[in-house]
Amino acid sequence: MNEEILAINEKIAKRKIFCDQHEEAASKDIEIEVQIPNEVFEIGNDIYKDLRQHFDNLPVDFIIETTTKLGAAPNVLYDDNGHFCIGGDGFGPVASGDHKIEGMVGGILVESKMWKPTIREALRVYLFSNEDSEENNE
Repeated sequence: MNEEILAINEKIAKRKIFCDQHEEAASKDIEIEVQIPNEVFEIGNDIYKDLRQHFDNLPVDFIIETTTKLGAAPNVLYDDNGHFCIGGDGFGPVASGDHKIEGMVGGILVESKMWKPTIREALRVYLFSNEDSEENNE
């Protein structure tokens, strides 16, 4: 495992501690809104910056899985014509626990510029075009 992956995994673990603390505090008193600690957003933004900075040296699956740990929902699409797209905006059912979704799962909003000949190129478009929105990830 390369140094970048180890550093990002350490940040993910640190962020998870803050998320778990928030979840625990929120579950104790449901009548009071408990603010998400700023560290959750700051560490998340830092992780996105690392993913972009080291994009060419990180495995595609690691990048996709890492964004899901930050609350993103990337969907890899294929058009049967040699093009891939990764979209995250759309609608569909949400699974919880061990439930697995079956059948039609909704729709993903895509633009023609998102279709690329490789998954990595599609991921680059997804990751870098969402730069502004992830800088304020929630």
